[in-house]
Amino acid sequence: MSHKVFVYGTLKQNGVFNILLEEEVFIGEGTISGSLYDLGPFPALILDDKGVIYGEIYEVSDDILSYLDLVESVPYLYTRQKVEDMWVYEYAQPLNGAPKIKSGNWVNH
Repeated sequence: MSHKVFVYGTLKQNGVFNILLEEEVFIGEGTISGSLYDLGPFPALILDDKGVIYGEIYEVSDDILSYLDLVESVPYLYTRQKVEDMWVYEYAQPLNGAPKIKSGNWVNH
């Protein structure tokens, strides 16, 4: 079975963990509603209606989706949520005053 996954940080093209998606199907760029925060080496996404987050959509296998859960430390650091017809990783820890990325684009921040 295949799954769509929305990525917005280190899993995006040219991100340090994009190597995990090199063999997967890149569908294209996309957006979702939410807020994005800068945690330094990686971003935190919070699903809400306060902004737009820019990312990429991939089609991945069951095995890759399970592996991404491990990489994203589900359910401790992130939780995997369904948004429309795709999965997205939402931050599950306190933000502790992390600055909001108003542009909604972590790579260009």
